[in-house]
Amino acid sequence: MMKIISEKDIESIRKGDMAPLKAIFNANYVYCVNNLKKIFGCTETDASDHVMDAILVLREKIMMSDYTNNNLRSYLLTVASNKWKNKYKRDTRLIKYDPAIMESHLAATTTDNKESDYYRKKIMVIHQTIESMEDPCKSILKLNLIDGFSLDVVVTKIGYKSKAVLKTSKTRCMKKLRSLIKTTSL
Repeated sequence: MMKIISEKDIESIRKGDMAPLKAIFNANYVYCVNNLKKIFGCTETDASDHVMDAILVLREKIMMSDYTNNNLRSYLLTVASNKWKNKYKRDTRLIKYDPAIMESHLAATTTDNKESDYYRKKIMVIHQTIESMEDPCKSILKLNLIDGFSLDVVVTKIGYKSKAVLKTSKTRCMKKLRSLIKTTSL
């Protein structure tokens, strides 16, 4: 159990020696994976990926001289937990209105053709409505909802000052979209 990284290990890592990182990984892997599985109910593979990501973040922090000698095990578990939360949040918030994906989902979940036709029309209305909107709404909604880009990517593609400004704009655009869709009859 490795609680603190020695200054010697930190210097070795900065010089490119991966042996200390491997020792840190081996000493903390089982603890972190088991706790992630217990806390989040994730699979061993997902937990393992996030622990590996935490090791990479640790290495990056050490290389940039941003790491302070805190409780290492707690640090790795916190970083891995945050990685899991961010992934889960991103996966659950991303709604893609891709007609092909929605059609295959509809085919698998609906047995009523009238219901299936209704949802197909609704998806097409969403696409057409977004296409008819003016920028910036058209670009924001198309990149985020249809193309599936995260808000972080959309910020850079469109050139917004910050993610917060983009979120505010997207909220307004979603209100417009809902309003336009309500006026469209199916």
